Amino acid sequence: VLYLRIIVSMLVTLYTTRVILSAIGVEDFGIYLTVLSLVTLIGLSVGGMTTAAARFFALDLGQTGGQRQSEILNASLQLFMAIGALIALLCLTLGYWLTTHVLTIPPARAAAASGIFIWVLLTFLFGFWVLPFRGLLLAHERMDVFAAVGLVEVFLRLFAALALQFVSGDKLVGHSILVCLLAIFGCVLTALAARRCIPAARLKWRLYGAEVREILTFVRWDIFSRFSPALRTEGSALLLNLYFGPAVNGAMGLAEQANRAVKQFIFNMQMAFNPQIVRLYGQSLPAGAGELARAASRYNFLMFFLLAFPLYVNAVLLLGWWLVDVPPNTALFLRFAVIASVCECMALPIMTLGLATDRVKLLQSVAGGTLLLNVPISALLLAQSSGPVVVLQVAAALSVVGLMGRVLVIRYTMAFSVRRYLIDVIVPSLWVLVLGYLAVYSLSSLWSTLPVLIELFVQGCLILLVVAVAGLSGRERRHFRASIEARFRPAAKGKH
Repeated sequence: VLYLRIIVSMLVTLYTTRVILSAIGVEDFGIYLTVLSLVTLIGLSVGGMTTAAARFFALDLGQTGGQRQSEILNASLQLFMAIGALIALLCLTLGYWLTTHVLTIPPARAAAASGIFIWVLLTFLFGFWVLPFRGLLLAHERMDVFAAVGLVEVFLRLFAALALQFVSGDKLVGHSILVCLLAIFGCVLTALAARRCIPAARLKWRLYGAEVREILTFVRWDIFSRFSPALRTEGSALLLNLYFGPAVNGAMGLAEQANRAVKQFIFNMQMAFNPQIVRLYGQSLPAGAGELARAASRYNFLMFFLLAFPLYVNAVLLLGWWLVDVPPNTALFLRFAVIASVCECMALPIMTLGLATDRVKLLQSVAGGTLLLNVPISALLLAQSSGPVVVLQVAAALSVVGLMGRVLVIRYTMAFSVRRYLIDVIVPSLWVLVLGYLAVYSLSSLWSTLPVLIELFVQGCLILLVVAVAGLSGRERRHFRASIEARFRPAAKGKH
């Protein structure tokens, strides 16, 4: 159910972006993304804090069998509400001033940019406050509920995008209001679903000071870790706005949308691994948790390569199918965004393993400190008249450094073998990368003679073959084949 939700969500989200772009245009799309980047940067990056919330639920399940789920939920809500109030205060003061006085906005659209600020802020806040409920669902591995709620939200976003053509006023403002209303609905729906599916986690109207302090001890370093990718992503978007204007923001945003559709598949697949990694560590089985983290890191690379390499090779063609009128530089942005995302996906299980321990300070410092370098290095290069793609080139180089830094820190904080990580993850990944590149580009003269759909199908089959042969062990291939045979064997027996 989860993977069906991922595929459907990816396709519907891409089509929704096309509809929105057609309704409001590239420049207004860039203005919306710029304001959103500013709010997200001030408010930190909330997406990863689902992991912070889910960590305490999963550890409790492994250590006490879930006896403190209610206390953790209430303490998480109280802490996230307080952080959200602080974020709102900063955004309504510093953020609004930056929007009206610093950002590069065409004079004719300055009033609209100011008008959407409050709606973007509310969208952000409700997306932040729902995180404890999402963490609860993920810790209990209720992927069916998580997937169902996600599908409802995705289709509602599509309907909202289609409704833009009936908006008589400013479509940028109308789009911001509709997205905000959907965020409120999604928050309420997720909270109701979590409470219904996990009745042990009840809401209680009293303060949980001790639990809040326990969570805050962890979250303060997690906030630093999440601020770093936020500064890299949103800070880079603001740099592009200052140097090149909202049209380039629109092109970058479209490339990130396509790249995010692939990454979201990996992130959701990683959600299935996270509770198991944390639970194994909570049950005093660090070796098992480390082995699962290594396997998940390799699987993340293989799945990302399977999905993203055809996107990299055929960026111009696929963007043309998706958007029809493709803004300049979008294909180049997309290719470097894909490169920068490879190591991010591989690092996800390593971060989960590290966050399961109580020694998160060093890990977050190394991971966050590496990402913090992106903006100053990019700003220095942009000041020397570099092109806009340099921000993604810097991000790609730092993502490699960040992955190896995380692995070295995990080795220091627990019994985790760097040698085994190199043998089990890095070597097979490089082998797949080289063979996949040779398989596709060595036949480049053949592609021009084939119809486009057949070309894409053949490329996909070649990449799948490379992943299966070079990326999976013999035992894994046998297990995969046995799983497929077991799934279809009952259907075959039923026909006789």
